[in-house]
Order: sequence, then structure tokens, then C-alpha cells
Amino acid sequence: MKEQSKGTAKARKGTTKPQKGTKAMTGTAKAKKKTAKPKQKTKAAKATTKKVGKRTTLDETKLKKIIDERLIFAISHVVRAHVLAVLNEQIASPSEVGKGIGVDVTYISYHFEKLEEIGFIELVRVEPRRGVDEHFYRAKKTFLIDDRECALLPASVKSAMSADLFQSILDDVVRALMAGTFAAGNDPHVSWTTKHVDEKGFSDLDALLVETLQKVFAIAAESAERLEASGEAPIPTTIAMLSFETPPEPVSPSAEGWR
Repeated sequence: MKEQSKGTAKARKGTTKPQKGTKAMTGTAKAKKKTAKPKQKTKAAKATTKKVGKRTTLDETKLKKIIDERLIFAISHVVRAHVLAVLNEQIASPSEVGKGIGVDVTYISYHFEKLEEIGFIELVRVEPRRGVDEHFYRAKKTFLIDDRECALLPASVKSAMSADLFQSILDDVVRALMAGTFAAGNDPHVSWTTKHVDEKGFSDLDALLVETLQKVFAIAAESAERLEASGEAPIPTTIAMLSFETPPEPVSPSAEGWR
């Protein structure tokens, strides 16, 4: 009986082996948990080292920058671009701009905040309106794509931008003609000419237009201050300037050339 009980005891001891195996599995599970941590570190490492895919690492210092990234951000959303355009013309609040395009003030205020964060607009004053403070802003600076930045633009981008700008000019002209404001009240200025110039002359014309544009901005800024003080209704005005190389005129065939 003792021998049987010993055997039984040994057998019982043998039955405990799976439990040890169970502990080993638990240890493996723990090992798996431990090996999961480096994966999180790897993700963090990817974020800091700017890895692109599995083979390349992005070096931002070598990236070609075409234009100011803030400008890209500002005009990448139609509402932000509209806010920036309005504030370049006049001082306004999110409520006023929102009503003009039928947008909720909470929604448009978000875009005002983003433009203020990147330094494109600034707070002018705060007025209490119906128990709520209404914030009024103006454009802090007019951002332009200068000659240096324009030279960096790919030809396809420059062509697309020029087409969009020209279309905007045409749209304003058509709206003014349809509304009857083109020749109403204040006399419009319309001029067009073609000239033959050399390289220096072409450069001088470009410099003249840039200088004129700066004066346009100065006049608009002075007008904004006077309008703010007087409360006079502003006159929406479009100023367009074009200077570009045209292809040579086609040579007219002589009378003898026609059959």
C-alpha cells in the first residue's frame, strides 16, 4: 500500500507538470508584453526621425520651399482665404464676415484664430454687443509672392496661378458690368496698350508696377483708417495690373499668297 501511495504521489507530482507549463506560458505572455513596448518606441522614433516608408529618412533641411508655408496654410481653405481678403479691405469682426457669407460665427471664429496665430491678422478693438464682446480684426500684413519666390515656382504652377488670377479679374469685371457699377458714380480707369521694349525696359515696367501696387496698399490702409473714423460706407474697388510678354503678331499672307 505504501508503494502504491508513493506511486500515486509520484503520479500526482507528474500531474503538476502541466501547471509548470502553464507558468511557462504565463512567462511567455509576459515576454510578449515586454516585447510590445519597443513597438511604441519605434513609432515615437519614426515621428522624430521623419522616416518615410521603410528605406528613406526625410531630411527637412533639404526640402525645396517654394513659398511661405503660412501663406499656403492661409489660402488652403476657402473660408480662411475669404477672411484674409475681407480684412485686407476693411476692419471686420467674425460676426460681420460670417453674416456676409451665411456662416455661423462659431465656425468662422476658428479661422480668425488660426489666421491670428500665424500672424496674418491682428486684433484692433473689442466692443460690447448685446452682452457679448465682439472682436474686430484687420490684416496685419499683405503677403505677396515676390520675384524670388515666383522664380522657384514650377512653370505649371505659375501658369495655373496666372489663369486663376486672370479669371478672378474677369469675374469682377463681369459682375460690375451686370450690376451697373462699372461706370456708375466714380469714373473707372481702363487702359490697354502694347509696346516693344528691350530686357531693361521690361524689367523697368515690372518695377514700376510693383511700386504702384505698394502705393495701392498704402492708399487702401489710409482709407481704412478714415472709414473707421467716419463710418462712411466703403466703395468696393478692383485694381488690376497686367504686364506680360506677348507672342509676335502672325505675318499676314500677301495677296499673291492666297489661292
